[in-house]
Order: sequence, then C-alpha cells, then structure tokens
Amino acid sequence: MTEFDYDWKVLSDRIPQSSEKKHVGSEKSSEKILRMMEEQPTITTALIAKKQVSAHVPYIDKQIAKLKIIGRLRRIGADRGGHWEVIK
Repeated sequence: MTEFDYDWKVLSDRIPQSSEKKHVGSEKSSEKILRMMEEQPTITTALIAKKQVSAHVPYIDKQIAKLKIIGRLRRIGADRGGHWEVIK
C-alpha cells in the first residue's frame, strides 16, 4: 500500500456519499410536496415549484414519480380536472 492509497482512504471516509446527501434532501422535498398536496389536492406541479424556493418543475415531476412508485401518492382523475390523493 502506498502513501497515496492511505491518504485517499482517510479522505474518502470523511466525504459524505452523494446518495446519502440526495436521500436527505429528497426526503425533505417529498415531505413538503405531500404536505402541500394534502392541504390543496388540486395543486399543480408549477405551483409547487413556485412555492419551493429553487425548485423547478422537472424536479417536482421526478419527486412525484418517486412518490407514486413507493405508493405514497396517487392521481385521481384527469390531468386538468383531477386531484392528488396522499396515501399514508
């Protein structure tokens, strides 16, 4: 083992993994999205993005897709006339 290998191991142990950071951030975002949808079931993704500072519609769409996959969210009705149902 070289000196470089040792230094890299020490440094890599101190750097948080990117998946850990994303999970923490997504958890907060997804909870905010669910809370907004509970308060206003007819809310649009554009309005959610506007209420969340520094969030864009494609990011919100991705979070909603994840929430649907894990079974926490369901869309009832059409895109324009429907509403969100939050599943606990």
